[in-house]
Amino acid sequence: MLKEEQAMERQSFGNLNVFLFEGEEGKPVKESKVIIRDMNGNTLSTQYTNTSGQIDKVKLPAPPKIYSIDPTYEITPYSKYTVEVDAPGYQKLKFNGVQVFDGIDSVQKVQLELLRNIDERQPVQEFNISDNTLLGYDEPKNLEDPLQHTITMPEGSHPYIATIIPEYLDVHLGPPNKSAPKLKVKFKDYIKNVACCEIYSTWHPEAIKAIITAIISFTLNRISTEFYKPKGFHITSYTGTDHKFNKAQTIFSSIEQIVDEYFNHYISYPGMLSPYLAQYSDGKKVKRPNWLSQWGAQSLAQSGKNHIEILKTYYGDKITISSTSIIKGYPPESYPGFELKERMTDKSIKTLKGYLNVISKNYPAMPKLNEDEVFDSETTRTVKVFQRIFHLSQNGIVDFKTWYRINDVYVSVLKLAEGREKRKNYTPKDDYSTDYIPVISWVPMWVPIVQYWKKRI
Repeated sequence: MLKEEQAMERQSFGNLNVFLFEGEEGKPVKESKVIIRDMNGNTLSTQYTNTSGQIDKVKLPAPPKIYSIDPTYEITPYSKYTVEVDAPGYQKLKFNGVQVFDGIDSVQKVQLELLRNIDERQPVQEFNISDNTLLGYDEPKNLEDPLQHTITMPEGSHPYIATIIPEYLDVHLGPPNKSAPKLKVKFKDYIKNVACCEIYSTWHPEAIKAIITAIISFTLNRISTEFYKPKGFHITSYTGTDHKFNKAQTIFSSIEQIVDEYFNHYISYPGMLSPYLAQYSDGKKVKRPNWLSQWGAQSLAQSGKNHIEILKTYYGDKITISSTSIIKGYPPESYPGFELKERMTDKSIKTLKGYLNVISKNYPAMPKLNEDEVFDSETTRTVKVFQRIFHLSQNGIVDFKTWYRINDVYVSVLKLAEGREKRKNYTPKDDYSTDYIPVISWVPMWVPIVQYWKKRI
């Protein structure tokens, strides 16, 4: 019997977790009822959230992985479920179409809103999670010339440029020329959401990295060129012009961890000061010249190519992958540039411990630490607990992605304490995009450059 026939005969499973919180993961919501049902309404699990706002992972049936990694299949490659949330004092919520892939950890993240009048009977608010764009139900993207969407380098000049990772994006939830709500979304959360809407989580990590780099580069291009400035937002959720974004999208750990590691990387092109407008199509139902093919990227990754080789296959050998160290919305102490782990001594470890202790006030499963410069066994234990709660590899080592996830939660805890976390009715300020555009100035060719923020890899 062929391997794939054997795979289709066996029952396959994925895992689903549900994470309830206030603000931007600043405070977990415990002792809340979570019901998981199949799409026929049959109850599969009923649990109450723990002190970290989460339930135990639920193992759920999912279609075999072969359906999501082989483009010849025309079958929805994930199972769908319903999640109901009943947290005392908060709006009751229901999520329809929660997605579970074979062998993948899925997380339904639920940001809860306090009820103004807890005695008032509130209807259940429902969210529908639409299908992945690879199934071909969404509007295909319009063709744009990437060379026309950039800040170019004037002749005889040398650039001083700082590409900035913004803290937030204003996302227009509809086509650009139609009235629609705006949603303020953290940059990393936006990238994770889009990637989970447009990539199968079972794909080869190098294919996922390539497509995520394209998403980041495209998004930064929209911001840096102020493409939608006259309309008062940064980007839309309409696939005809931008990328798909669904506020309630299920998040997959295989994608989330790659975004956490690569969120400050983008594509550069000679003569362009703004990140490259990296466009792509599925490569199966829609094909475009000089665009990345998603299924093609998966095939190339399976054949052994890394994400940089994949990107150059589609966008040409002239591109380079750059990274920026200017990341808005974080404390001034940036990543030290090396992994922090047990038996090390460094001043950045004291900063790290301070962050972890602040987080532990709202996440009591994390042990408190002595705030010194020594990375001891207790620090390792606390880091592992943090990594478990926030769906990172539990190795106790603080690398780039763990450092910035700790920073994410630390900032969210502080914002919640200061009462600045509620952004539901956000209206863009008149000084639109001043927090986001690249800082560019021009100097003659002979003037030495003091700083150049793009690091090439």
